[in-house]
Amino acid sequence: MLANITIGVLLAISGGAKLKDPSSTADAFRALRLPEWLQKMGAPRLLPWAEVALAALLIFSKGWLLTLATVGAVLLMVAYTVVIWRALGFGEPVQCGCFGELGAGDVSRRTLARNILLTLLAALGLVGALLGVSIYGQPTLSWGWVAVALLSAAAVALSLGGGPNTTLGATGHKPWLGGITLRDAATGADVRVAEIARRGGGATLLFLLPGCGSCQGLMAELPALREKNPGRVIVPVLPEWAGPEAYAGTPDLHRDPGSNLSVALGMHFAPAALEVLGDGTAPGELIVGSTAVRALLDGTPVAEPQAAPQPEPQQAPEAAEEPDETDYVRVPIPPAVLLDAESTPHTLQELAAERPQLLVSINCLCAGPRNAVQSLTEWQERLPILDTRLVVQFRPSEGSLTEEQENAALYDHRGVTSKALEMRGQVSAVLLGADGQLAGGPVTGFEEVSSFVDDIAQEIAGALDV
Repeated sequence: MLANITIGVLLAISGGAKLKDPSSTADAFRALRLPEWLQKMGAPRLLPWAEVALAALLIFSKGWLLTLATVGAVLLMVAYTVVIWRALGFGEPVQCGCFGELGAGDVSRRTLARNILLTLLAALGLVGALLGVSIYGQPTLSWGWVAVALLSAAAVALSLGGGPNTTLGATGHKPWLGGITLRDAATGADVRVAEIARRGGGATLLFLLPGCGSCQGLMAELPALREKNPGRVIVPVLPEWAGPEAYAGTPDLHRDPGSNLSVALGMHFAPAALEVLGDGTAPGELIVGSTAVRALLDGTPVAEPQAAPQPEPQQAPEAAEEPDETDYVRVPIPPAVLLDAESTPHTLQELAAERPQLLVSINCLCAGPRNAVQSLTEWQERLPILDTRLVVQFRPSEGSLTEEQENAALYDHRGVTSKALEMRGQVSAVLLGADGQLAGGPVTGFEEVSSFVDDIAQEIAGALDV
């Protein structure tokens, strides 16, 4: 009975969240790559009502009606588990706000564990219904209550925990973001946030992620939103690791190198939006969720303050521009260990002592890392005097890499070595010198790593000419 109540309450919350934000359900169907015919049949509109109705039956019905409801709950939980298990095999992260702002938005192993636990609870509820157990007249002194109560508490924690963090405006101050640099996806030029905002008398930064159904829905509406509100400058922002095909051709699309701006804002969920004034300050909070972001983009822009413009508080960010090669400060290679294909440990110093090493680290097999893996052979051919090695921070599933790539790859347990080298993001690279010091990097992002290889190749060619 307690299992049925838990499933019923969570279904009621899930259905209510979907009814509150109907577009998010259709976005989730797209992000999870469910069959198109489900959307044509109106499944995104019917699903929340079905969840609410099933919740009511699980909590209040008895007899054969309760048995039918528990069978429906088992089938629904099994279907949800299969969908999440399938989504974990996609080549890019997926977001699905099953419980609105109360739950974590990303699809992860935590989501799969939650669904498996919910399936177990639904099965227990079915057993109880077959035995004639309902909410009416049940004893409360039983170890069964304790066991199912623990399972229920775990299911609730996994379902509703991990929501968005406190928003930017909670402290009441206006943080200055103007010195942070974004990269124009069309031209490749780096430009500061303050300059972007100043050109339009203020701007709205729209944060997106690949594989996010809500983000895709907003991007489809973006031309109409821009036409409806021409006074609002909307700047879509993608993380640097997103593949070049993500939202390709979107006007004014920018990239966030190293996710510096996202990290500064504490942005973990998308879509999200932030208004920035021409002086580089953010007058309000970071808005999270498709409904809230859509309402913001559909409204009136925040006006520039009428006070006399003040000089930017710091010019130091200019120094953040790409330094000359002569400014690179070499430091000793940190003490860290990588494992080869036979799980034999090798220190970084041992690897570099034989030949200089270009380490290319990946933490997933998303678009950027896949491009890096496919480029390894070409990079090695261009850099014949050093070893180009793939460093993986996970155990690749069978068939993910070729046999040659697996034999040459180095395993970084829990990403400890990558952290020691400050190699962040889905793909990054660093050059280890044979003299025991870092010779270049770290750099983050597939395009940055490609440029890094170009620079190293030019240096090698120049040295050989001499």
